[in-house]
Amino acid sequence: MSNLEKWNELREKWMQLIAETDAFLRQEQGRTQETQSRSSRTRAFETLVSLEASNRDVRNKRPIGVVFSDGARKDVSTWKQIYVEVLQHCNREPGTHQALMNLRGKICGRTRVLLGSEAGSMTEPVQIDQAMYVETHNSAEALMNTLVRILTAAGWDYRGIRIAVENQ
Repeated sequence: MSNLEKWNELREKWMQLIAETDAFLRQEQGRTQETQSRSSRTRAFETLVSLEASNRDVRNKRPIGVVFSDGARKDVSTWKQIYVEVLQHCNREPGTHQALMNLRGKICGRTRVLLGSEAGSMTEPVQIDQAMYVETHNSAEALMNTLVRILTAAGWDYRGIRIAVENQ
């Protein structure tokens, strides 16, 4: 076999390998896009309700996810996780972060601080950011009411947030 024949055979295998890799990458890209679009849509076994309606519409229903106004979805299994995820999502925006930092110590329940700079007096604190803690020792209804209070005081538009609850 001459060098030219070897070269042509090697070139042919190289082109075949490139074509196979290309096909594989296109297929993977399609799967990724399908998964992303599926994750932001409503699933057959769930109902989406707005954050402000969550208290009256979903009593005794189990949450399974939170869908933000930008289409991002986070799967959760408790109301406490929704509370924390929404606050963390809100805190990522620079303007809202500063508003939340300014509200520390000013959002209170009857006996406890609900948004504070330290976890000291809280029963079940969860850290949202450095020097920002929230009290999570409450009922689901109280957590959602507190969440709306905090977001309203921070000036963050929460109307686009939807909570996915399991159909019964």
